[in-house]
Amino acid sequence: MEDIIARWLMIAGIFLVGELVIRTYYLLDFSAGAMIGAISANLEFPFMIQWVIFFFVSIILVVFTREIKKESS
Repeated sequence: MEDIIARWLMIAGIFLVGELVIRTYYLLDFSAGAMIGAISANLEFPFMIQWVIFFFVSIILVVFTREIKKESS
């Protein structure tokens, strides 16, 4: 496994562990973004495009899952 893919998966794992500790459901969105970043790294996208994809996916998930998170708390 390439280093960059392993780093993306490590970032996703850190967000998942953080979510288990604080239980706000917001870190799950960033974990999903990091997983998509790992997929884009596996597809050999340029590094800056991987970051753009990570931020785009994370922000879109935060915006679209906001109402679900309000109802669960």
